[in-house]
Amino acid sequence: MCDIMQGVREEGRLEGREEGREEGREVGAKALIETCKEFGKNFEATEAKLREKLALNQEEAKVLMDKYWGTK
Repeated sequence: MCDIMQGVREEGRLEGREEGREEGREVGAKALIETCKEFGKNFEATEAKLREKLALNQEEAKVLMDKYWGTK
């Protein structure tokens, strides 16, 4: 029984870490997009920088760009 509880706790920790990483990536992406816009970078240049800095594929970068490009 103790092994089962320990496994459940470890699974919860791993899920929490993954959620934290996702939230951090989201916050970082938003900040990077806003900064690039403030410095006059266009959509394509910003998307490329996002892919470079956050190691994203094209689809992941597009989702974040679509989400944050028009917001301030």
